[in-house]
Amino acid sequence: MRKNVKTIPTLAGLLLLLTGVAGGVFLVEEGGALRLRAYAQISPQNVTPSNISDSSMTINWTTAEKTKGFIVFGKNKNYLKGATLENIQGEVHSVDLTGLSPSSAYYFKINLKGMEFDNDGAPWRVQTGPVLTTKLKSHFRRAH
Repeated sequence: MRKNVKTIPTLAGLLLLLTGVAGGVFLVEEGGALRLRAYAQISPQNVTPSNISDSSMTINWTTAEKTKGFIVFGKNKNYLKGATLENIQGEVHSVDLTGLSPSSAYYFKINLKGMEFDNDGAPWRVQTGPVLTTKLKSHFRRAH
């Protein structure tokens, strides 16, 4: 009789274990799907540098959902050490990078909600302009 008594709890335990494993697999898969939907909603689109000068630039992008983020940047594409927060939250984003060196390549990635976005596996690359000489500055003022 003792053998029959022990098999019922063993069967119940196995059933509980299988239900737990199946439920865990389902939740992990659903969590992944939710993460992918969130990723698509905040994935930066139309990433465009603008207002490029010898010491600054503006990075612009859009998202499908309101979010706030920041830019990580640097001169070495493998070591992005600078970070600049954007000022407002929305679907249209703009971050000013200042204190840059003239005629230099800069690399950047965008971080939104703890997820880092790049340009198809590599950081975006932007070149700052040269320092304008006094002669060029005065010519530019007269021409415009």
